[in-house]
Amino acid sequence: MTITITNCTPGVITASFTPSSTNICIGDCITFTENSIGAGIIGWGWQFTNGTPPTSITQNPGSVCFNVAGSQNVTLTITDGTIFDDTTITITVNALPIVTANANPGITICAGDPVTLSGGGRGNLYLG
Repeated sequence: MTITITNCTPGVITASFTPSSTNICIGDCITFTENSIGAGIIGWGWQFTNGTPPTSITQNPGSVCFNVAGSQNVTLTITDGTIFDDTTITITVNALPIVTANANPGITICAGDPVTLSGGGRGNLYLG
């Protein structure tokens, strides 16, 4: 007589990932590295609130850009075909400040925009 013992405990999978940053400026892009735990993971579903792209089904989705300021959720759902697990991380997307140059005529630019400034030889220009 042969007795076979089978492990009847269902597999355990745990969704996990690491963003390249959790605090960015509007328009910046970040990458996500999937590091979930468990055997036999066959599916990944990403959701990026206000991200471009908004979703992905690849294990490591590459670069995702955020163009809306505020707290943006990133959720990863994984499956082994039977069990599902998910986790969410919040990314803080900061609005860019508006910089106003006191010139004649006055101009308004956003931080990060290119601008050419020329002086009249009177004083120094400091950008910080």
